[in-house]
Amino acid sequence: MGRNPRPQAENTVYHVTARGNRRAPIVHDDLDRAAFLGMYQDVATLLDWDTYAYCLMTNHFHFVLRTTDADIAVGMHRLNSRWAHRYNRRYLFTGHVFERRYSSRLVTSDEQLLAAIRYVVLNPVRAGLCDHPSEWEWSSYNALCGAALEPEFLSVGAVLRLVHTDQTIARRRFRAFVEASELRV
Repeated sequence: MGRNPRPQAENTVYHVTARGNRRAPIVHDDLDRAAFLGMYQDVATLLDWDTYAYCLMTNHFHFVLRTTDADIAVGMHRLNSRWAHRYNRRYLFTGHVFERRYSSRLVTSDEQLLAAIRYVVLNPVRAGLCDHPSEWEWSSYNALCGAALEPEFLSVGAVLRLVHTDQTIARRRFRAFVEASELRV
């Protein structure tokens, strides 16, 4: 019996994630991490996706993104299969890198969008890998706060406009929004 198709629509926001097979690493070093985000940037650029947040962990990833067309399945298949080929070539493995197809949740309001972004950037804190999201280099938190260069694929202005029209105030409020939740993690 085939799997049910995932919901896809134009101009839709998703929180997508995928985890390594048997919870094994999908990246091993900073070279892997940079290459993975480079592949994501290629897909996001090709398909004209807006990315609101990301976090690349050792054994999984999260992206919060808006598709222009109904192409989330095409893009995630392209990203995950390209990454699996590169990973298997580099580490002389064969077979699956990801334990199953990607997971996606629809985000239907600005409140849900902000909550998803906060969830994503706090992922390394919840995992016990750092004490504050600013300590994790492989997420969108520092770029959204103005403390790191913005990757080309990250829609910083769109995220900040959810918080306030003035960028300086928006960054301050975004940090406070994330940190208020961080205390309850």
